[in-house]
Formats: sequence, structure tokens, C-alpha cells
Amino acid sequence: MTAVFPPVASGPQAGHWTRSPWIWILGCFLVSRLLLQAIGIMARWGWEAFMLDHYYWFSATASWLDVWSAWDSGWYFNIIQNGYDTSVVPFQADGRPNQQNFAFFPLYPLLVWALTKVTGSVLAAGVLVSNVCFLASLRLMLAVGTPRWGEGAARAAVVILCFMPHTFIFSAVYTESLFLMLLLGCVLAADRRQWFLAGVLGALLAATRLVGITVGLGLLWIFWEQRRAAGITDWRIRPSDLRVLWLGIIPLGIVAFAVYLHFHAGDAFAFMKAQQGWYRVWHFPLWAIGKSLYLGTAENVYLAIATTLLLALGACVVLLRRWDEALLALPLMLVPLLSGPGDVPLASMPRYFLVVFPLVGAMAYIAQRAPTVAGVCFLLMALWNGFLMTAWATGLHIVI
Repeated sequence: MTAVFPPVASGPQAGHWTRSPWIWILGCFLVSRLLLQAIGIMARWGWEAFMLDHYYWFSATASWLDVWSAWDSGWYFNIIQNGYDTSVVPFQADGRPNQQNFAFFPLYPLLVWALTKVTGSVLAAGVLVSNVCFLASLRLMLAVGTPRWGEGAARAAVVILCFMPHTFIFSAVYTESLFLMLLLGCVLAADRRQWFLAGVLGALLAATRLVGITVGLGLLWIFWEQRRAAGITDWRIRPSDLRVLWLGIIPLGIVAFAVYLHFHAGDAFAFMKAQQGWYRVWHFPLWAIGKSLYLGTAENVYLAIATTLLLALGACVVLLRRWDEALLALPLMLVPLLSGPGDVPLASMPRYFLVVFPLVGAMAYIAQRAPTVAGVCFLLMALWNGFLMTAWATGLHIVI
């Protein structure tokens, strides 16, 4: 029987403790999380009086723990403690769209709910789930990246993933760390031809966030490349090819949620209808960037610049002809880009793009070829991440 996720082959110096993947991963994880923790606590101390006017998400008396929950964290707490709403109510009494918790998919709150039975604290369980998933994501990033980009680039990708802007979200009560872990797990399973495992992880991915269903496109391309590498260029189906049909179970993550909502709330598509509560409208990505710049607020201009830079990294993935990674990345980027609130068209876009690991691989590629410039850029990114952590810990709108 094939082992699930067997370890990557070690290099000639891998026996030395400094070459250990886990030493590298734990070092990056601990340094980045402790720095962000300190920044969050200091932000709370320095801005406490200012926060009282607008901050609504206090979840614990201990600030070191409370800094990891804000904004949408409250929706996950609501689901964990009260369950999903029991009926679809599209509009409030005054005619405004009504926000309901159907918009948030079930896997993450289910895991936190289960762990809450052990910890006794929803917040502690949420932070623990997020950090364990992030730590697993770093290990999977190294396992996925080493054969694809080389060991040096894979290690650089781990560092980037720990310190780049908005990566504090991986430790917050949000789904990003779980989504990234499952996405990387799908790719690693496909790279190693473990198609049943890839399908199961893909179904869990689709139960974490709606856009997770698009992972099948990139996985199918991996399968096609494996056929070509084996010298198979015709379209004739072979018995060994049938294993890829396990990818057909990926939509079950969404189907299971829809079936649950049908019986629980009377509407299988409640998760889609709930999106109108956030004033989402359809628009073209370039139009959204242009409108953000036209609106001219600090938040909109920042989101336009950040989104443009991230799209440029997506273009790098295409130019590098990493076709499977491009097919994984582009749907994850384009789906959220096609809709957003009218007043902030690119709301949360840098956060949505955090899980698009091929962008991190592109950054690692650039870093290896221009190390001096990359070092300066990395320092600036880490400092900006610290500023964003301050904004997050004090409830400023720019980071949601």
C-alpha cells in the first residue's frame, strides 16, 4: 500500500540538525508569530482609548488571546455557539439586505466546535486550530515546493509565507490556514498520484470555502502532465487512468452543505443568497481596480495597489509556464475579483489571495535571482505586515 504523504527525499547534508525541515519551519513560525503577538498586544495598550469608539469584537479578557479574533471571527463564534440560522431572511425590516451566517462554510467552525469540547473556550480552540493548520501548511509548502522549485526556493517560500503582508490572518480565527493546508495537501497528493486522497481533501476544501471547488482544474492538469511524462500522448483510457475519477468527489463538500441547509433552513442555496447581505455586485477585475483608484480613499487605493501587485505575480506564474499552478491560482484569484461591495470593490482581496501558494512560489523564484532587491522587499513586507497587525488588533477597516 502506498504511504500517505511519504517524506521528501533528503539532500546529502540533511542529517545535520540545521538542515532539518522542521527546525526551519518551527523557527520561521515561532519568530513570526511571537513578533505579531507582541505587536498586537502593544497596539492594544497604545490605542485602547481610541478602540472603545469603534471596536466590537472583544472575545476574551486576556488581550494576548483576544487579538486573534475580530471582524468575521464573530460569525464563526456565532455558528459554533448557536448553529446556522434556521430560515432565510433576505431583508431587514427597513429594506436593507440582511447578513446571515449561511455565507460561512461549515468545516472550520465544525473543527473549532469539536476542539471546544476539550479546551472549554471557543476562542482558544479557534486559535489552536488555525495555528496547527498553519504549521502543517508550512510543512506541506516545503514538501510541495522542493520538487517543483528546488529546496532553496521552497525554504524561501516558507519564510515569505510567515512574514508577507496579511499573514497574521493565518493565526486568527479565520479559515485561511485550514484552506491553505487542504489546498497544499490536494496538490501533494496529486503529485504523488494519490488520487483518492486528493479527492477527499478537495471535498474538505470545498466545505471550507465555495471557491475550493475550483481545485479540480489544476489537479486534472497535474494528471495530464503525469501522462505526458510517462510518454502517453494519445487519448485512449487506460485502467490506471481511472483513479483520477476520484476527483469527482470534490463537489461533495458543497453538496453536503447544500443538503444540510435544505433540511435545516428550507433552502439548499442559502449560502449563495446570503452573499447579498454584503452588498456584493458583479464587476470586471480591471473595472474594480479602476474604481478603487477613482474612489481615492486610503483603503481603496491600498487595495488597488496590493491587488495589482498580486496579479502581476500571477502573471509571473504564467510566464514561468507553471501551467498546473496557474490553473490552481487563477480561479482562486478571479472568483473573488468578479464580485465585491460597491463602495469597496476589492474588499479583503489581499486576504483572499493569501492561500494562492503559486504566488509565493513566484516570489521565491524572484528572490533567488535578485537576492539584494528581494531582501529589501522582504524587510518592507515584514514591516508592513507589522503595521497591518496593528490595524487588525485595533479594528481598523483596511485589513478585513
